[in-house]
Parts: sequence; C-alpha cells; structure tokens
Amino acid sequence: MKFDGTGLDSIIGLNKRNLDIISVHNKRANFPIVDDKIKTKEYLKKGDIPYPETICVIHNFFEIETSLELLLSLETFVVKPSRGRAGGGILLLEKSDSESWKTPSGRSVNREDLLKHFGDILFGVYSFGLSGDSVLVERRVYPHKIFTDIYQKGVADIRFITLDRKSVV
Repeated sequence: MKFDGTGLDSIIGLNKRNLDIISVHNKRANFPIVDDKIKTKEYLKKGDIPYPETICVIHNFFEIETSLELLLSLETFVVKPSRGRAGGGILLLEKSDSESWKTPSGRSVNREDLLKHFGDILFGVYSFGLSGDSVLVERRVYPHKIFTDIYQKGVADIRFITLDRKSVV
C-alpha cells in the first residue's frame, strides 16, 4: 500500500513517523531542541505559536522548596519532565486541600509525594537516556469537546508534520 495522505493509510504509527519521516528529513543536531520541552517552548515563542503557560521550571534540588510554595497557592497545574517520553512522569493535579492534590483518576498526591516526584524527574527517571532532567510546571489546559470524544484520558497529542513547508499528514 502506498502512502498518499488520504484514507486509512494516512494514519501512521510512531515508528513509521520517527524512522521514515522525521529521522530522514531532519538534522540530528536539531533533535535536542524538540526532545526538550523547555527548549521547544523557546522556539514556539519566537514563532508566536501559542503553548501552555510555564508556571515554573525546577533545574535542581535547591529550587524545589520555593517552587512548591508557589504551587500550594494554585488550584490546578501540570508537572512534566522536560525531556520525558511517552507521557511518563506527567501529573495533572487539582487542589483537594491546603497541601494535597488529586489526579484525574482520583489518586491523592500530598506534599511528600510531589517532592518525591520532583526528585524522580530531576534524577532522570522519565527522561531520554536516563540522565538528569528539569521539572516543567505548566498551566493546565482542557481539551475541546471534539477531542474528548476521541480521547478521554487527557489532552490528545495531535501532531502535524510538515516537510518543505507542506503538510505530510
């Protein structure tokens, strides 16, 4: 079957996308930019492309306490590893009391749980190559109904791939 961008053959999996399209047409030297959510946001900003607001970034253990105090004042936010993969390490949190939050599944996350999660991210538990990472805390975004009809477990990750300024998918 030939890929012509129409019908069911226009839906491609991660392996085909990464190996047959992205890797072939992009310089390896540029990969660290897109593999790091913080660096990606810097490029999006230059292009005036909207993205979720960054609340704070934690680069090391010395920044955790100050950041945690800020987060205690917020009703909802998202915690992500900057260089995470496949959604690992992402926490969507909503305030349940003065020092704890709930995930969308109802799991309770207290101050100690969040501190441990920050540590796991900083140690690179969820990152490419398992090296150290940074914690990215963002404003939570809510999907439009059209997307919740498609994917109910969070915000759908929909990507548009372009090649020579033309849409591939």
